[in-house]
Amino acid sequence: MSGREGADREPRKPTLPLTDDGPSGSTAKVARLSTAVLWCGVVACVLVFLYLLHQQAVTGQRQFSSPVSMLMAYGLPVILGLLLAAATRLRPTPRTNLTLLLVSAAV
Repeated sequence: MSGREGADREPRKPTLPLTDDGPSGSTAKVARLSTAVLWCGVVACVLVFLYLLHQQAVTGQRQFSSPVSMLMAYGLPVILGLLLAAATRLRPTPRTNLTLLLVSAAV
């Protein structure tokens, strides 16, 4: 046995700190929680849209004064819901930051 026993092995690569590409531990839990909060927002937007549609189209209790107000009432929940659904595709850190911003603004 010579002193060159480990010479044919590749050198070890240094380990890097946690990045957005591979969350683990508490970072993964926070990322899953932020995704759940965003999907709850999507469901809330869908429910608001369905409620407004029911109030205007089915019962006739709500009348819009102009096409712009109809566009605002129907368009805003749909657009916000689509944006929240798209935000679930972000990397964990920006998704968590956006979720914190939205929850803080809602409070």
